[in-house]
Amino acid sequence: MTNPKLAEGISNAKIISLIIETSTERAIVGIIADDAVLYEELLSFGYMSSQELIPHIAKAFKDLSLSPKQLSYISVGVGPGSYTGMRIGAVVAKCLAYACQTPLLGVGSLMSFIPDREGLFLAAIDAKIGGVYLIKGRQENGRVTYLSPPELCPLNAMQEKLQGISHIVTPNSLQLRPKLEALFPHMPVMWMEKNPDLMHLHRQSQAAYQLKNYALDAQLELLYMRKTQAEIEKEQRPK
Repeated sequence: MTNPKLAEGISNAKIISLIIETSTERAIVGIIADDAVLYEELLSFGYMSSQELIPHIAKAFKDLSLSPKQLSYISVGVGPGSYTGMRIGAVVAKCLAYACQTPLLGVGSLMSFIPDREGLFLAAIDAKIGGVYLIKGRQENGRVTYLSPPELCPLNAMQEKLQGISHIVTPNSLQLRPKLEALFPHMPVMWMEKNPDLMHLHRQSQAAYQLKNYALDAQLELLYMRKTQAEIEKEQRPK
C-alpha cells in the first residue's frame, strides 16, 4: 500500500520525472516529483543495466503506485561512456517515451559526477584506447558551473587539462588513475570515486525541460565521441 503522504505528494506534484543513467559502471535510476526524490536506486557496480534496469523501473512504479503516463518527462544519460551501457539506458528510455508519448531529453553523462568539495574539477571517464572523456567545472557555494563542453582527450595531452585542477571525479579510479599517474606522477590533484549524483542530474534535466529542449517523438542523439573497437578494426581490414 502506498504511503498516503507520498500519494498526496505525487498527486500535487507539478512535474514528475524518471531519470536514468547507465553510461558507466555506476548506473542509477530515480523518480523525482518537483524537487523531492521519490525513488532512487543504484544498480550493481559493473555493467549490469541489461539485467537490472527494467526490474528497478518496474519496482519504482509499483512501490509508488505510479503510472508511466503520469511522468512529465524522461531524462537519460546520453554519454560519453560505455557504448553498450549508454545504449541500454537510451533504448529503455526511448521505448517508454514512445509508448507513453512522454517528452524525452538527454543529459551528458559526465554531468553525473560532481565533487563534494569546492574548486576547479574534472569529471573524467576512462575512454580506453581513446584516452579520457572529460568535462571541466567549478563548484562554488554549492553551485556547479561548467567551463568546457564534454570532450575526448588523448592521455598524452592531459597535462594542459590538469592545470589548476584540484579534484578529478570519476566512477572508477582503479582504471583511470594509474594511467594518469604513470604519465604525470607529481600532479597535485585529489581523486574522488563517486556514484552519479541524482539531484544534480535532476537539476540539469529540469533546466533542459524548462527550455523545452526535449523530443516529443522519442528521438535521442547519443554522445559517442569515438569509434568503437569493432569500427576501428573494420576500417583497418584490407579492402
